[in-house]
Amino acid sequence: MTDKTPTSESSTAGLPSRPVEVVASDPRTASLPRSIGHYHIKRVIDFGGMGVVYEAIQDQPRRVVALKVMKPDLVSRSALRRFEYESQLLARLRHPNIAQIYEAGTHGEGDKAVPFFAMEYIPNARPVTEHARRMKLATRDRLALFAKVCDAVHHGHLKGIIHRDLKPGNILVDSSGEPKVIDFGVARAIDADMAATTLQTGVGQLIGTLQYMSPEQCEADPHAIDTRSDVYALGVVLYELLCGSLPYDLSQKPVLDAVRAIREDTPARPSTFDRTLRGDVETIILKSLEKDRERRYPSAEALMSDIHRYLRHEPIMARPPSVRYQFRKFARRNRAAVIGAAAVFVALLAGAIVSLVFAVGQAQARRESERREVDARVAQQEAVRQMKIAQAINDFLNEDLLGAASPQELGATASIIEVLNAASDNVQGRFEDEPLVEAGVRSTLGNTYASLGEYSSAEPHLIESLRLARERLGNDHAETARSMNDLAVLYQLQGRYDEAEPLHLEALDTQRSLTGDEDPDTLVYMSDLGAVYFYQSRYDEAVPLCVRTLKLRRRLLGNDDPETHETMNVLAVIYTQMGRFEDAEPLFVETLTTARRTRGEDHPDTLQAMANLGSMYDSARRFDDAEPLMIKSLELRRRVLGDDHPETLFSIANLGLLYLKLDRYDHAEPLLVESLESRRRVLGTAHPDTATSLNNLAGFYTRQKLYDQAQPLLADLVTAWRDALGSRHVYVGIGLANYGSCLTHLQRFEEAEPALLEAHEIFLARVGADHARTLDSIKYLVNLYDAWSKADEAAVWRAKQPVSGVANTGE
Repeated sequence: MTDKTPTSESSTAGLPSRPVEVVASDPRTASLPRSIGHYHIKRVIDFGGMGVVYEAIQDQPRRVVALKVMKPDLVSRSALRRFEYESQLLARLRHPNIAQIYEAGTHGEGDKAVPFFAMEYIPNARPVTEHARRMKLATRDRLALFAKVCDAVHHGHLKGIIHRDLKPGNILVDSSGEPKVIDFGVARAIDADMAATTLQTGVGQLIGTLQYMSPEQCEADPHAIDTRSDVYALGVVLYELLCGSLPYDLSQKPVLDAVRAIREDTPARPSTFDRTLRGDVETIILKSLEKDRERRYPSAEALMSDIHRYLRHEPIMARPPSVRYQFRKFARRNRAAVIGAAAVFVALLAGAIVSLVFAVGQAQARRESERREVDARVAQQEAVRQMKIAQAINDFLNEDLLGAASPQELGATASIIEVLNAASDNVQGRFEDEPLVEAGVRSTLGNTYASLGEYSSAEPHLIESLRLARERLGNDHAETARSMNDLAVLYQLQGRYDEAEPLHLEALDTQRSLTGDEDPDTLVYMSDLGAVYFYQSRYDEAVPLCVRTLKLRRRLLGNDDPETHETMNVLAVIYTQMGRFEDAEPLFVETLTTARRTRGEDHPDTLQAMANLGSMYDSARRFDDAEPLMIKSLELRRRVLGDDHPETLFSIANLGLLYLKLDRYDHAEPLLVESLESRRRVLGTAHPDTATSLNNLAGFYTRQKLYDQAQPLLADLVTAWRDALGSRHVYVGIGLANYGSCLTHLQRFEEAEPALLEAHEIFLARVGADHARTLDSIKYLVNLYDAWSKADEAAVWRAKQPVSGVANTGE
């Protein structure tokens, strides 16, 4: 799919060359330049060590922008050579709490060229700390506000961009109370050696940024800077937001002393400023400010998650790093091994007390003690082994995954996919002595690729992870079952249902034998198997399995749990496909309402629930209810997931199909064409979803009565669906019905008849005599025999079902 971003938002070439005045030392007292590029300057908003920010008017499109013009002495020649590419990355950030960069360019020529950024203008904005102070926000309100900032920073990190200069002045709050992070990645776009450049300016220009620098940034080593540097800066901002003070007073210190304080001094505990911060809030702040980045939160998302846990009165993940706490963390990660070790330890301790009281020496007690000691050593050895595996996986992900984000390693951090690819290259041969570590790393990489829609990259990792698990743990181990199910889910996503089913069944049987029906993993595998049955049109098997899974999840996990929602969604989709809209609607509505409340409007689960409810209304022909939901879900999926994500492609296809049903052809055609082209490129020509898009575009031509254009597409469609799904799948019936109807219009009756008869047989067997698809197939046969002048045959089919319908060619 072509890039939808307007050229003016990412290109730095071709800007009008207009004279511009040199910025004076205090821009507020200097004469303003009339224009910079195609921006007309109105006033100075702010200025500082990096440059001047103007309020300006853009020519096309006409809008108010904040125009940041960098200082010429901050820009190196190497930075200018990189600037064009880096600035394009920044324009791709799309998040409601990140100020959009509309365009990045340069003014002037040659050595005098200076970068500028045209950014979203935020009227009446205040720094986050000032906003909290003026509004007298309570601690919980400040934390909720700050969590949105963390989410925005995490979005940037997922795009491969580190902010590098987070501080209250770059976190503004608009008049509606929404935070906006500005200058995201600007420091990187200007110079990769930002820290060193800043330290060489002057104390007066330095302190505002230095206060928020991480210890590794102060070392001026760009190789040491990663996403955890932004986490540290967020910790400083959170400290200031809640305590009203900075962790360190650097205002009167020389630069070297200030750097030493950041690297060595311990900040005052937040509870010394406000006793109500004692406990979890203080722990969250101090974990963000750990000088050793390995002990900080690993991501802005992890920091945000702990804040949300605190706000929901749930236990937070961060704890003071005591020995006891470290053991408790380890015990949670390795429950099976530690339960055995702990039980033996308690028994040994009790035995020791008894022996002290009742004397030592009884042979039976001694033998029992020795046996327990052996059991304890075995359990402890297993626990140590598991801890080593977990640590090795963690080290790999930190070093190879986060480390791969370094621009020195990749050249430029354009996307999370490039980061994953760089990490994947380092797996082979690295864990020859620890195959289970390799299995864990490959499982993480494979599932991450799959979640991003990169199915071909995910498959070799998940296949190798399962092979290693089978080889080292055997077929009857819980980790092997998990690997089976992960690979089966990937096959589902690829439309390879016949390959997915046996893996799902084996995983489910294994887990049931180990833990029973009510184990959370068993329920996961039951739900996933139900989804496969749905895709195979085996509704009689899918419905009871999903109903049982949902009943157990509601009882064991609660109605708000994401896994409960997953089963509700699968069951509701099956009901929709069966035409049981009255059963599907309450499940979809409950899922969407709860997802919005618990996970937010932009969460992928919320977007899925929104899209599915819209599609259900579409299938029920409630088009006025369907359209706004489908438009909104597509808009949000484009922004959150990207244009080429498989779920975005579903939304594109379904909205195009809705417009086709409404005869709004000018709206339908570009969406249907985009859906087909993108799916061919992203999923390949053999994927069932690609075939669905082929069907929908053929339907568009049919509606236009362009049967000659529709017929070859439908012929290819039937072949593709037979190959991918088997001859008796409902989708094959849809293709045959539409193909036969098209041939009828072309008066190719002898070819149309067998296609329509086979379609009717498939619908009758798969969805029943009363389903709309079955009724439509009868209508198509009546139309065929009427056009063919075969009155007797037409009468036979008309008598079977006089009710006619409109073909539903939907996804």
